[in-house]
Amino acid sequence: MNINKQLKNLRENKNYKQKNVYEYLDVDKSTYSKYEKGTLQPSIDVLKKLAKFYNVSTDYILGINESKNIFLNSKKLTQNEIKNYLENDIVFMNQVERIVNIPVLESISTGLPELSDEDNIDEYEITMLPSYGNKKGFFYLKIKGESMEPTLYENDYALVYATKDIKNNDIVVVGLNGNEALIKRYQCYENGDCWLIADNPKYQPLKLEEDHQPYIIGKVIESKKKFYK
Repeated sequence: MNINKQLKNLRENKNYKQKNVYEYLDVDKSTYSKYEKGTLQPSIDVLKKLAKFYNVSTDYILGINESKNIFLNSKKLTQNEIKNYLENDIVFMNQVERIVNIPVLESISTGLPELSDEDNIDEYEITMLPSYGNKKGFFYLKIKGESMEPTLYENDYALVYATKDIKNNDIVVVGLNGNEALIKRYQCYENGDCWLIADNPKYQPLKLEEDHQPYIIGKVIESKKKFYK
């Protein structure tokens, strides 16, 4: 399905007017109208805003998740297979080098696993990466439990960028004491105390102590829900 048709279907299924959407996107009426007519392709940032607005993944807007079964079988695709599939979409052909296979992991512990080792990988997702970072530094981690609700729900896929460059309020992946890594919100205070905080208020914050041997693996930059398997 073309992007413009997908945008129109999403809007009409919600009984929204174009005005509801272009005001949310902070673009003018004519610009959004061109998106739905197919005469102007939305930028990557606009696609991300639309995905948040409709509570779907960018892949869904692109039609990747429903147009061809090769994207539903969790197998690793070659870059040529991705390129051939997207050959009719100008916006994605311009960005095709950023559309890559990202490994999906069930869990990790105190360090980033060797992502080139197929034994460590449960499946793959086709994803358009942000413009920063090396594509080898990204992976998906399946969410377990409810501690990060309502931001992240069980079985959501969190896209993690492997970095130690984190700041307050980032959602981070942290290994503690060699155990399975946690996904929590990071907060440090002026007195030097640093905490891992769940978004779900039912869970108590955890103060990071030296004897926890904390190891920052990366931070969550976006997530997606799976409506199929």
